[in-house]
This record gives sequence, structure tokens and C-alpha cells, in this order.
Amino acid sequence: MKRLAILFISTIFFQNLQAQVTDIDGKTYKTIKISNHLWMAENLNVSRYRNGDSVPQIQGDRQWENLSTGAWCYYENKKENGILYGKLYNYMAASDSRGLAPIGWHIPSEAEWKELVDSLGGDEKAGLSMKSKEGWQTLESEFNSSGFSGKQGGSRENDGKFIGATAEWWSADESNSYNAFFIFLNNSISNVGISNYDKLSGFSVRCIKDY
Repeated sequence: MKRLAILFISTIFFQNLQAQVTDIDGKTYKTIKISNHLWMAENLNVSRYRNGDSVPQIQGDRQWENLSTGAWCYYENKKENGILYGKLYNYMAASDSRGLAPIGWHIPSEAEWKELVDSLGGDEKAGLSMKSKEGWQTLESEFNSSGFSGKQGGSRENDGKFIGATAEWWSADESNSYNAFFIFLNNSISNVGISNYDKLSGFSVRCIKDY
């Protein structure tokens, strides 16, 4: 019985090790299987593309709103927020051909986000199971039942101003030359929204494992 117990514990430990993913900066991320896909259970916090090129950090509002290439920032330009929520990226960084996601992973398409939401009960209910158990205005027992661990990390507007009370993630798909699709959780309601907004905005990034 002891040998079986040790084998069982060792197997679980090995599986947990395999469930992590590491980015080019050496940061590791927890993952969670939802439906048939493996998702990151944390927001991306990388500062380089896959090929080693740097993604610049931009703090100033005027600099941010005049960008035409990829960039990142911390929410409210505070490094401690990066520890809690990861980085905020504009769409140009998220969609750069050099690849922001770790090797073997990618930024989810709009369809992949919709599939996730549908698997968790649809856009009116999925927000409950996607929200983390801390940091939101209201806390309910259903929070984070999916393991997605969505935190209220805020965002950055196209004019460089910061906005709290939400969690927002880019999709890989653009809706036109100015806007791209994203998904969001609101502070006080349980639904999930999918919309499109200015590519200059700063949103969080989650990654999904390649098929």
C-alpha cells in the first residue's frame, strides 16, 4: 500500500510539473485544462518575443497613444502590479509575427475564446467560474470553479489612461484595420463579454496550447 501511495503522489507531482509552461524570460506559468484545451491559468508577463527581440516598456500617455508597434506596460505603471496581474500589451505586440506566446502556445482566436465561454455555460454564466477568488467587488462560491483564475488586472485606454474594475484579454483576431477582438470580465456582473476595440489599448494576454 505504501508503494502504491508513493507512486500515486509521484505521478501527481510529475503531472503538475508537466502542466507548467516557461516563457523566453524564464518565467513559469500554471496551466489548466478546460474542455479539450490547455490554457494558461495566469496572465503573460514576458518582455521579449520568441526570437529574443525586446518588447519595449512604454509608460508615458503621449508615447502610448502614438505607438505603431508593439509595447507593454504595468497597470498604472507599477511594477508590483506585474507580479499580481502580468503585463498589459497593445494589440501590435500580441499579434507580432515574432510571437509573444511561448513556443508551443499561441494567443487565442476569437473562436477559441467563444469555445471556452460556451464550455463554461455561455456568456451569461461563464464569468462566475472564470473569476479568481480574490480581488473582485463581490465574491461568490462559484468563483474560479474552472481554474481559469481571471484577476481584475485593469487595462489601458488608447490615450494612455488606465482603467480598473475589469479584466480584459486580447484575441488574435482583428475586426478591421483599427480594432481587434477581446474578451472581458466586469467587476459587478457574472457575464463574459466579447467585443472589439482600438489596437492601441493595453490588455492582458492569456495563451492556449497549440493543438
